[in-house]
Amino acid sequence: MFSWDKLKEDARSQAWYEDWINVPAPGGESLLDQFFRVYEFIEEIRHSNYEKVCVFTHAGVITCAGIYSGLYSFRQAFKNVPPFGSINCLHFDRLSE
Repeated sequence: MFSWDKLKEDARSQAWYEDWINVPAPGGESLLDQFFRVYEFIEEIRHSNYEKVCVFTHAGVITCAGIYSGLYSFRQAFKNVPPFGSINCLHFDRLSE
């Protein structure tokens, strides 16, 4: 785990600032990488026999799930980060196969 100041000093940070959708954050992953991990998880749940699922996770995963559900685009992701400790209900049953 790095402090924000230490992260800003990393030479790779500028590339991430310029294209955070496709470029991995230093020591991390890109938004697109995270989105595809979340996408696979949601698809697994959607094709299971579960009717309701409760997931405890961090804002990045919730934001990617919001993109997947069509609430906003990748470019709007950072404008829609849920507040810490919030409860977010997303519905994926209306998505087409």
